[in-house]
Amino acid sequence: MIEVHAATGPAWLGPSRSTINRVLARHDLLERNPAKRPRSSFRRFVYARPRDCYQIDATNVRLADGSLAAVFDVLDDCTRTLVGCHATIAETAEGAVTAVRQAFGEYGVPAIVLSDNGTAFTSRLTRPGSISTFVQASISSRTLSATRLINSRDTSASYTSARCAEISPVVNPLA
Repeated sequence: MIEVHAATGPAWLGPSRSTINRVLARHDLLERNPAKRPRSSFRRFVYARPRDCYQIDATNVRLADGSLAAVFDVLDDCTRTLVGCHATIAETAEGAVTAVRQAFGEYGVPAIVLSDNGTAFTSRLTRPGSISTFVQASISSRTLSATRLINSRDTSASYTSARCAEISPVVNPLA
C-alpha cells in the first residue's frame, strides 16, 4: 500500500465515505438509527375538498428585458388548480392581497389561506413581533376576514384531515 501511495502521490486519499458505509453495511457492522423514519413512510397531506385551503407563494422571475418580477401564485390544495396569479415589481403585501382577492373573486373564499414566511406575508424582517401588512389588509377586508390565515411559523396546531374538518365549516363553500 505504501508503494501505491508513493507512486500515485498525494491525490490518492483512500476510499470514499459511501464506499466505507456500503462495506460496513454489507457485513452488518453499522448501528441502525431507529428514530429515523423511512422515506417511504412520508405521505403528502392533501385537503379533502376544493376551497378547504388555498396556498399562496411568490416566485421571482427574470423577464426578457433582464428586469425582475415577483409572481404570486394561489393554488387550491385539493385540486392543485391555479386559482389566482398576479405579477408585481417586488414581493409586497399589496401584490399578495391582489392575488388573493383575484382568487376569491373567481373561485370563492376558502376556509384557510396558507403561506410561507416570505416578506410579503410576514413582518419578521421589517417589524419583528408586529402584524404584517398582508394580515392587516386581510383583517380589514370583508372578503378576506372570513378566512383563516396561516403561515409556516403558525405552530398552534397540526393540520390533519380531522383538523381540517374542524376548520372548514368556518366558511360555507356553497354560500
